Amino acid sequence: MIHENSTNHKSNLLLIKVRGRKLGRIDKGLTEAIEEEMSYWQNVLRRVVVVIPKLTAEMGCRCQAYIGTLEQFDVLFHLKDVNVTELKETGLTISKAFFHDIENDIIEELVHLQCHLKSLNLGSNRVAIPENPRTLLKWLKEKELQDIYPNVEILLRIFNTLPISNTSAERSFSVLKRIKNLYRTSIIQERVSGLALLCIEGEFTRRISFEETIKSFAIAKSRKKAFLKL
Repeated sequence: MIHENSTNHKSNLLLIKVRGRKLGRIDKGLTEAIEEEMSYWQNVLRRVVVVIPKLTAEMGCRCQAYIGTLEQFDVLFHLKDVNVTELKETGLTISKAFFHDIENDIIEELVHLQCHLKSLNLGSNRVAIPENPRTLLKWLKEKELQDIYPNVEILLRIFNTLPISNTSAERSFSVLKRIKNLYRTSIIQERVSGLALLCIEGEFTRRISFEETIKSFAIAKSRKKAFLKL
């Protein structure tokens, strides 16, 4: 591998190529193979050059989405260090963003929770302070404080269940390998998408009762005719 990447080796190959063109030597086959290899890698590089700008733009869009999401929940990572004014502004922003789930009371709850967390480090009986949303939610449940901070608990659950990742497409392709196998090569795209969704959400699918669905389907597809009794 070191020899093949050396300057000597590359210059000799070019020399062989030039001589083969000029003299028509018996190494013509080797020259054609070299040209074919060079053409292949040139095409690969052209494709890479085309893909890189698109990939960069996509990664930039994803990065902006992650930053926007993180800014909404950033206060949960350093709750005890934020000043009260900023905490109230953040609470108001969160209540507007998640108005279907969170009430305006979250502002007072965040201020109260901040004081509560700071008090954990006072006196001789100091305890570990939760440092991120996951440990904070776990701490609230262990101390049974959900009723005192109901909106904060909802906010923490929203954050901890956000499906923010780049693995959804990879997961779909992994499922597709199991679904569209040798015996299912002719199924249409709509059915493939449906089967993939059922497979990805397998845990939820297994909890569904299909009896009512089967009955509705049987009634809709029934070909029996109803005859009047004379």
